[in-house]
Amino acid sequence: MLNADAILFSEYAYFKYQNTYFTVWGNFEILAYSSMVLFSNVYYSSALSNVKEQEIIQIFKSSANKIDHTITLMEQSAYNLAQHGLSLYLEYNKSNFEKSELKKKFSAILEQHFSFFELALGGGVWFEPMQMFKDTKYFGPYVYRDDKRILFSWELSGEQYDYHSQDWYQLGKQAAENVLPVVWTHPYVDEAGSLAPMMTVDAPIILTNGDMIGMATVDWSLAALTAFLETVKITNNSSPLLIHKASNRIISFPLKSELVMQTTPDEAWVKPLYSSSSNTKLNTSKSLPINGKLYDLYFLGTKSGFILGFFSPHKDIDKEVRAVSQVTLLGGAIIGITFVVLIIFIMKHLFKPFDLVLSQIKGSIKHSAR
Repeated sequence: MLNADAILFSEYAYFKYQNTYFTVWGNFEILAYSSMVLFSNVYYSSALSNVKEQEIIQIFKSSANKIDHTITLMEQSAYNLAQHGLSLYLEYNKSNFEKSELKKKFSAILEQHFSFFELALGGGVWFEPMQMFKDTKYFGPYVYRDDKRILFSWELSGEQYDYHSQDWYQLGKQAAENVLPVVWTHPYVDEAGSLAPMMTVDAPIILTNGDMIGMATVDWSLAALTAFLETVKITNNSSPLLIHKASNRIISFPLKSELVMQTTPDEAWVKPLYSSSSNTKLNTSKSLPINGKLYDLYFLGTKSGFILGFFSPHKDIDKEVRAVSQVTLLGGAIIGITFVVLIIFIMKHLFKPFDLVLSQIKGSIKHSAR
């Protein structure tokens, strides 16, 4: 009888051990999985931060390349227009056709040129005094864009505007003296026409003997550029900054729109833009107070002489990373808890027959003890 009791007791002890073992194993699984989820979340947060940084760098490079590419197209357009002006000048001197016919030829060339080149606000071909006609001081055919229409005009070819005395024209003459194919003006407001913020690229018209007889110009509306930058986001609440480095003039700054087309203010956040900006490395200034809020400023220099930046609310990027990490952590926790509950349910189902045996063993031991 004692041997039977011993056997029953050993079986009971064995099953009790098995039950304890699986309980400890289950707790260990929970601990191990929780540790794995936490470690993965920390690692994933770090990796996500690196991915976000690379994404910002690519956005900057893409935006800077777009600006540089537009500058290159503008310069090529002005140079080509100067060559057209030179060809017509040489053709006129060789054939000596009527003045009215020459004006029609210039009108046709300008309208065709700017119809295909939609990036430009307008442009023209401007000749030196008495150069085209001995009795004509001003000869500057010009076209400008009005909505989708290209309008031809002679209104700027007169004493009232006196294009020979304008800064952009004098700059073009300096470029010719220095044998430069093109030169850019500083940003300015077009008071003669559209009243839009703009820049003009000059391309001198040079004869084979080196004499400058005039120049071609192409006007670039900066409004289109600023509108593009305002669509670019490095975070949901970021805002652009664009500075023309040579003139220290702000082109785009939605956070302080009153500073647009003004020189950069004497504020602490401005100095690093000039000392640290590079077209090969993205730089950052942290926790800058703008309009009573703290911002992080990311900035990069462009090859064409601009400083491109984006203000992002302080910790905004970290918030995005944390938000994604929290979703990942929550998802991992839900999956882990579901897995453990499922395992416990399966274990209880599998060991239910043994529970019945254990109950019978307990009853047998109690009965034998009596």
